[in-house]
Amino acid sequence: MNSDEQAGAMAIIAGMGIFLGIFGLVAHFFVGYCFKLIAEKTGNHETAGIWWVPIVNMLIPLRIAKKPGTWLLVAVAAGVLMGLSPILGAAMDSGAVALILYLLGILLWLGFVVLWIITWMEVAKARGKESWWGVIAVLVGIIGIPYLAFSDGGETAPATS
Repeated sequence: MNSDEQAGAMAIIAGMGIFLGIFGLVAHFFVGYCFKLIAEKTGNHETAGIWWVPIVNMLIPLRIAKKPGTWLLVAVAAGVLMGLSPILGAAMDSGAVALILYLLGILLWLGFVVLWIITWMEVAKARGKESWWGVIAVLVGIIGIPYLAFSDGGETAPATS
């Protein structure tokens, strides 16, 4: 590969990185804005202000559903375990330790997905919608979350626990 080809490849990679970065920012702010609308439509105005803060904005659905914020720690713990497992395994010179930590992280992540589905089912109920819209919000977020944010009905229905 000559220098012109390398420069062209680097330009393509840089362009893709810029595109993905912009797309990620737009997606983050769109979903965050949807969280804000859902919070306002369910009477949770005090949490609507954190809609733009990454990770912290995930507290909005938890508050709407009247679920503990500690559920978010399950996702954080899963990410930390899966991210650190290769490093800790290498430091201990044990692939078995790395595998065990990674599998524990996966189990925690699956547990969080279940908790997140339960949370979004309660959010859907709080919006006056069928609870299966909460499942759609988790599994197909690009459809479920905007639907719960922009649709009419159930403006002040309290979430049940």
